Amino acid sequence: MWWNNLALVEQIFFIVACAGSGIFLLRMILLIIGISDFTDFDINFGDGQGIGLFALQGVNAFMVIGGWAIYGFSRSGLSLGLALSVGGICGITGIFMMFFLIKALSKFETEGTVEMKRGIGKTAEVYLFIPANMKGHGKINLDIQGRLIEADAVTAENNEIKTGEFVNVTGYENNKYIVEKKEQ
Repeated sequence: MWWNNLALVEQIFFIVACAGSGIFLLRMILLIIGISDFTDFDINFGDGQGIGLFALQGVNAFMVIGGWAIYGFSRSGLSLGLALSVGGICGITGIFMMFFLIKALSKFETEGTVEMKRGIGKTAEVYLFIPANMKGHGKINLDIQGRLIEADAVTAENNEIKTGEFVNVTGYENNKYIVEKKEQ
């Protein structure tokens, strides 16, 4: 009964808004349980740069915000043209809001891979003694990219470097740091 009293435009945008809301809820549920990779869809133009405005999130934002706005304005008695115009503006505003929100949140994203060569030039503490003259390796504790890591280390010095001493990292070869005892 209620459905039959709606104008065709109201029925169409009610369906669009419900579909968009359903997709949004499904995406949120999948995000909560840890499945969110399918949302990385962008339309690319020639130069390979994705246009985030046309991302799945933007289309979904238009469906939800624009769909409900057009449906609501049409139900409130606005003329069809005005309801479509104002609702369309609301939907486009939703796309831009989603674009800027995703762009702002992407600044918090990190790769998570530690680049071991970034340890060169840093000071580290010897964890397990380092044998002299490259005759074996020891271990050092080193802060790289905000992470404390344990890594293998060798020295070309004539004396072993004892546990607890501090060293300067001078190089990185064969997955081992090359270190020198730090002068006190």
